[in-house]
Amino acid sequence: MVEALRPGVVRIRAACTDLVPVELGLNTVTTIIPQLRMLSGVFALATGSNRFVGQVGIEVQFLDAQANQVLAEDVAKEAGKK
Repeated sequence: MVEALRPGVVRIRAACTDLVPVELGLNTVTTIIPQLRMLSGVFALATGSNRFVGQVGIEVQFLDAQANQVLAEDVAKEAGKK
């Protein structure tokens, strides 16, 4: 954190996007019951994410604070696992 803009200062803008909450009851059931856990695992193989787990996306932008020029950007999305 700086008090004034100087050369070399980077402004960071970040946002959490695509929030999907955990379905707690269904997540617990599909974790405890072996047949449902296996079915959730098959779903994860097909889609990359287990059923009834939460997920979040994050977007970040790095800017030169003086010139307001974009230096780098990143977007990531991650889902929970069992």
